[in-house]
Amino acid sequence: MDNSHTYRVVFSGRLLDGFDPAEVKRGLASQLGLSPEKIEAFFSGEKQVLKRTDSLERATRYVRMFARAGLVTLVERPEDKARRKASAGAVQKVTAPSLPPLKPWRIAWLYRPALWFVAATELGMVLTWLAVTGALLVTLLHPDLLVGWMFSLIPYAPVAAAAYAFLLCFGLLLTALLLKPLLVLHVRRHPRVTLAAEQEPDLFAFVEDVCDQISVPPPAEIQLSHDAALEMRFREDLGDGLLKGQTVLTLGMPLLVSLNVRQLAAAIAQAMHGWAPCEAPRTVRLIERLNDWMHRALHQPDAIDRRLERLRAKARHAAPLYDSLQRLIAWSRLPLRLNLWLTHLLARRLFQRRITRADAAARHLAGNADFRHMLEQSRVLAYAAQKTIPTLTRMWRDRGELPDNIAMAVVAQASYLPADVHEHLRQRQARHIAQTRALQAGDGQRLAWLDIQQEEGRYRCTSDSALLFRRFGKLMHSITMRYYHQHLRLPVTTKDLIRTPPKGSQEYEANHIIDCYFGALYADFTPLGFETRFSQMPLDTDTAIQHWMLSMALMEKERSKARAVMTALHQCDDDLVTVSNREVMHRAGYGSYLGELPLLKKQQEEIFATCREYEAKYEAALEDASKAVTPYIGRLAATLALLTIPEGQARIVNGAQLHAEAEALVVKAGARIEHVYPHLRELRLHTLLLESLLSHDSPRAKRKLRDLIVEKTDDVNRSLQNIEVILRSVPFPFPSPHKYRNVMDWVLRNALPAGDATAALDRGIDTFQNLALLQRLVVGRLCAIALQVEKAFALKASTA
Repeated sequence: MDNSHTYRVVFSGRLLDGFDPAEVKRGLASQLGLSPEKIEAFFSGEKQVLKRTDSLERATRYVRMFARAGLVTLVERPEDKARRKASAGAVQKVTAPSLPPLKPWRIAWLYRPALWFVAATELGMVLTWLAVTGALLVTLLHPDLLVGWMFSLIPYAPVAAAAYAFLLCFGLLLTALLLKPLLVLHVRRHPRVTLAAEQEPDLFAFVEDVCDQISVPPPAEIQLSHDAALEMRFREDLGDGLLKGQTVLTLGMPLLVSLNVRQLAAAIAQAMHGWAPCEAPRTVRLIERLNDWMHRALHQPDAIDRRLERLRAKARHAAPLYDSLQRLIAWSRLPLRLNLWLTHLLARRLFQRRITRADAAARHLAGNADFRHMLEQSRVLAYAAQKTIPTLTRMWRDRGELPDNIAMAVVAQASYLPADVHEHLRQRQARHIAQTRALQAGDGQRLAWLDIQQEEGRYRCTSDSALLFRRFGKLMHSITMRYYHQHLRLPVTTKDLIRTPPKGSQEYEANHIIDCYFGALYADFTPLGFETRFSQMPLDTDTAIQHWMLSMALMEKERSKARAVMTALHQCDDDLVTVSNREVMHRAGYGSYLGELPLLKKQQEEIFATCREYEAKYEAALEDASKAVTPYIGRLAATLALLTIPEGQARIVNGAQLHAEAEALVVKAGARIEHVYPHLRELRLHTLLLESLLSHDSPRAKRKLRDLIVEKTDDVNRSLQNIEVILRSVPFPFPSPHKYRNVMDWVLRNALPAGDATAALDRGIDTFQNLALLQRLVVGRLCAIALQVEKAFALKASTA
């Protein structure tokens, strides 16, 4: 079929303001007749084609139809598709150069002397370049040297003065161009989280075990980052780092969560093998640091380059002048190009030896197949990170929400990439290495070397990494908050973060059943009246069915009003968190992060009064929400009432067992959790504010911020104590391989012991999130039992 004249209606995942994503997905599923899994694929962020038509008018009509459903769609014209195909063809014609096969250094006894020679040569050339530049600068600015030369060579004073001015300006420009590469000496790193051994003993034991396998000293420190790779480096402190040889291992969270333990062992072994004492890590590090700096100076724009590009875009009539400046900058980089060429000539085989030995150590632990997967996964996740992270600011601007876990967002983005992306990325990597004359080997070269060097993995652990590392979910969340605040400068709070449970999990199934049963009108810790409504259940079948039919009629009648009430509740909740965060940030002296100037005392008092006003609005919205879900709870209570009647139990498979389970869920968990609702609301707000304060904490933090952190820590601990007193006697209602003493034991199973602000935040997040999850599991299971009862009594058929 020829699609060259077809107009396509394209959707990229954006929704119009005011539309609920869950409702939009359900409407789209019924409108297009697709399964929920295929509908979820439409919201992956990739461009999806919803409709094809031969008429522009019909395509526009589809756009309006999807807009009424809440979707932002665009019409892609045939000429756009032809232009895209032409550009894709042009890209494919640029084939990647084939890199030569690896030829590692073979003479073992000469390896370290050769590295020292390369390091001395490279450092000598850099120092020579700096010395020449410094001598030129001294000559130009010395009060006597240049002036004396000019007037001794040119007797006519005006000509000598003009020549001196010309040489001074030209020399200063040349000196500035020669010193320009120093602008990229500093590397801006993403925010990182340092782990303590007492917090993550499993991880430290795992890394030490891998180091023991490859005979490398374990790192002194382990950090987590958002990069899709593993990195080893010396500690920043000169004494502990370069002199004593203490190292820091940085684990990229996207790579960490996407590998099993055998593959992760290979990645750690590959990163750490070069830091064995026999591998001359200090010399290698010096060469790598100098090469990285020169590559940045040659191939990455610095502040001057970006400024010139902006000026060129604004003043197009002066484009030739800016082009001349760019050529001068390129000529000034010739010493760096010469140094890189010489280093590549001298050190290429030395670094190939280091790479192949590290790969051999990794393959020894993981085997060829797992090592190959680690290489492919690292590359594809790095590519996915390039596409994911730059879109976060735009996502915040357009939708006001962000992923609560950047690592999982990157992994999800990578899962949508096509199957042929690995070959494309290998070619792009090979092209980059050939152009920049980089020292590292390409993955294509390493895979070719791998095919002739078979190795069976011998590391004993092959389970998923999620089974080994327990608290990475919270660690990823902490890194994500730091990244938003410190790197992207976005004033994000937890209410702005999107959490999606993994498909197939108990939480995912519970959320799906609740959405079906409550029509997306369920909210965590909205008063449901478990004790009252379930204690007033009818005692005969006919009365229960009548109550069920009355509840269904009320649901149909009040559905639009209930949706408006729940929307108002969510809006009041958002407003309360926003104004409370604004108040606490101004009290800490960090109002600039919210884009505001410091406030006067009267303005701060106005914010305080506004917070109390929004608290009252939120309480009123909670009462309205409780009334709005009354028909849904009435339907649930009437359905479960049929289980309490012997006649009803007889009509249902395992009726007596379901009755005992439902009664236990209602009495032992649901009703008791409702007793702590007020404390949970306070805990949530205090935890959000404490998290926001801690995400701005740094060695340069103000004293007011530290005092406010202590105050909010006390608030969180006080709310936690009230909740623990009430729930210490509540048994855990679900079967589990681990015997939990009570609900709080399950809630705090991975939380830090009581202590500082970090421990209070950890316990607060655990308490709120796990109790919300527990209540959703309880309500979801009750809804599943109710649906089973309704099916047995054919209630849906009778009311259709």
